[in-house]
Amino acid sequence: MILDVGSENNVKKAFNYPKLEIGVRVKPVVKIHGKWSGSVGVSSKFGLTVGALYRIAREYKWLASRITQLHMHPGSQVPRLRDLAKYFDEVMSTYEELREMGFENLEILNPGGGLAYPYLDVREGTEESPDYTVVEYFKELLSRVARASHKPKVVYEGGRFIVASHRIVVAKVIDVRAYAGVQLSQDQLEHLRPITVGLKSTREIGEVISRLKFLLIKLRQRAHVDNRERILYEDLEAFTREEMALQIHELALNGKLDADEIMKERGALWVLTTPTKRFILEMSLFTDMPDAVLLGQYFQVVPSHRLSEKPDVLASLSDITCDSMGELAKFKSPGKLLKTASPLFTALDKKLIAHPGVELTLRGIPLHIPRPDENYYVVFLDTGAYQDTLATRHNLIPKAPEIIVDFNRENGGLRVELVRHEDYTQYSKS
Repeated sequence: MILDVGSENNVKKAFNYPKLEIGVRVKPVVKIHGKWSGSVGVSSKFGLTVGALYRIAREYKWLASRITQLHMHPGSQVPRLRDLAKYFDEVMSTYEELREMGFENLEILNPGGGLAYPYLDVREGTEESPDYTVVEYFKELLSRVARASHKPKVVYEGGRFIVASHRIVVAKVIDVRAYAGVQLSQDQLEHLRPITVGLKSTREIGEVISRLKFLLIKLRQRAHVDNRERILYEDLEAFTREEMALQIHELALNGKLDADEIMKERGALWVLTTPTKRFILEMSLFTDMPDAVLLGQYFQVVPSHRLSEKPDVLASLSDITCDSMGELAKFKSPGKLLKTASPLFTALDKKLIAHPGVELTLRGIPLHIPRPDENYYVVFLDTGAYQDTLATRHNLIPKAPEIIVDFNRENGGLRVELVRHEDYTQYSKS
């Protein structure tokens, strides 16, 4: 057993356990990009600075001989390999210099984790998609270990990479609503459609969308005191989100608009990537995926079935809590994986799903409209790190029932277990 110490107080307590080896945690100072970049630097939460370690070792003469492990950590989910390369350089130089300074029993190197899990496997160098593989990670680390004058034993603790793929969350769609809160009638559409008559170029579309957005701002400023203007504001908001996308798609389909030009027009791209529907899910994001709410952690979302069918709409996903933060509306569309030469659109609202060679961030999830009496489920992938253990009881909504699939070592088959959690609302239908 090794006692990990990261402060002078830890060192004082370690004196009372003379039979335990000591691992010392040292703060890295190399700059790291990513959501957990605060894990490095002299002001980071964990560990000692090298200067503090030298001072403490001079004061506590017994310490140097008991330290057998160097522990450093770059933070979770480091997206760029070049950051890791610099970090591994620092780890190895710190290890070798500590040995030269008298920590001669230092034999074990624990560089922490940092190995990023590919929530989206397209090698972008982002928090969702690291630009390296697990093989490249260990090549960078072990090549430096191999060059060391005194080669340490390496301990690895990349928990996120190990467990992320071991859990998914499945939620049922229980309601579908218009995103703008308005379902335009045919009469309303006929009244508003002259706005888009005669549009022939991407520039003209961008100008119309800009005027519509300006008008929406003005109407919203007065909507709370005039119901007629409020209704006009509501209708125009729905028209901008829905009908403009149909118009852009029709012009592109007829060859009157160049798809690449549309990508450069911010107004048109906003319309094409904005949801028209809100799917209500029978779940609590706070309970089942707290990182999605608290950290903005990205999780891929797919339907549980109908995977061979083109999605109907772009939709945001809302849970059943009374908190407006309980919503997901982000979908990373990796255009470099697209096999077609043309962009892909949803079947009904004609929103953009993917464009060849272009990495898009959609403001909604491509999904199907549930058929009558259909049980339609969405699946959140790769939630194994560490959503289950972080689960809350927000709004007193219990954790979802769990289906645990495990390997049965006795007969070589699978063991399936259903676990139901306590309902804190104490609600009874009787």
